[in-house]
Amino acid sequence: MPLALVFAMGTAAAVPESPEIRGKVLDAVSGLPIAGAIVVANIGGDGATPFGHGRYRKLHCTAVRADAEGRFRIPAWTWSGKRSMSLDRFGASLIAYHPGYNYYIPGGPSVVQQPIKKIPFVGTLFKVSETTIPMHRFTKGDNEAWDFKLRGPISEFGCDWDADVRNEDLLWDAMLEEVETYDAANPATRLKPKLEFVTKRPEPNVTKSGKDIQMRNPAAPGSNAPVR
Repeated sequence: MPLALVFAMGTAAAVPESPEIRGKVLDAVSGLPIAGAIVVANIGGDGATPFGHGRYRKLHCTAVRADAEGRFRIPAWTWSGKRSMSLDRFGASLIAYHPGYNYYIPGGPSVVQQPIKKIPFVGTLFKVSETTIPMHRFTKGDNEAWDFKLRGPISEFGCDWDADVRNEDLLWDAMLEEVETYDAANPATRLKPKLEFVTKRPEPNVTKSGKDIQMRNPAAPGSNAPVR
């Protein structure tokens, strides 16, 4: 194969992408499937900075729901940003959310890491083996476990500013009620604003005279919206 062609193929392969990722969410003790668990995944790796030090970049954040057998599927992904860059330790970080379970265990890992490898020069992705996400029964009396149960998925879903973010509504709808309950009991945590930020919630309506009025651009013609 001509050297020029090999170089071109290697350059094209530098655009980060990932194959379909499949797996199961299981009870860590019984091994039974956890139906309906929300799996949060972020895909990225270590990129260089102007100072030469690696910085982890989250290029794709998504959420999917496990089926009745605890199985989930994260579709194959190609970065719409189309930026050519080389990332070390490229792969997917996975964590699951379920009202009755927690991924957290004292002294254990914070997420499941799924490496994504490519064949050198050619750029073809190696097939990813099925991933297992173990979860533990949630004990409400453990405040640290409750905090991590909610903070973990929210943090993992927090992608970089130029990343591809998908299925925000799924995570928002699944976690909102429990996040609001936790914030009410622990006002200093302010997890709801964090959930709003990562799921790109719209700006709140402005209430005036008992009616909800949609915020308008103050610079728009005829606008009487307050300047923010």
